[in-house]
Amino acid sequence: MTVQEVIEIQGGRPLNGSVCVQGSKNAILPMLSAALLPENGCSVIRNVPPLNDILVAFEIMRHVGARVDYFSNEKVVCVDATHLTRSDLPESLTCRLRASVLFIPPLLKRLGEVRLPSVGGCPLGSRNLNYHYRASPAWGPPSPAATPLSSVVKILPARTCISTFPAIPARKTS
Repeated sequence: MTVQEVIEIQGGRPLNGSVCVQGSKNAILPMLSAALLPENGCSVIRNVPPLNDILVAFEIMRHVGARVDYFSNEKVVCVDATHLTRSDLPESLTCRLRASVLFIPPLLKRLGEVRLPSVGGCPLGSRNLNYHYRASPAWGPPSPAATPLSSVVKILPARTCISTFPAIPARKTS
């Protein structure tokens, strides 16, 4: 058992001061994927740490046509997704980033299709991705009644990755 640090505050005087909170990879990655949604303009995200997963996400975004300017000294990224041109996510990047599934919804919304070869493994072991594609009805394929989700999101066979993104079942239409 580890010893926990305790801060005891005895009343009588107000607290004051400031604390610098570090950026969180798990908070930044969904923000980066959301930055692909605007059809024009630049999304500015601050307090972005230069972590490997974030840098891989920048490369995925550049691959699909976004302009990504990262100012590492200021920990600021500017994303301009005005000219998205590609819906295929490169396996050389997606197999390094489990969070590449986060790019499915914005690309599906903007381009109508996503090609995702496979998703990278996780050092924590096998973890389910069900919660990502359980939300698929909210992703908004171009015409949900006519297009089963499995024909819009194309999952390609895995080749080099540690784990793969499970096939998304076709949505039942009435």
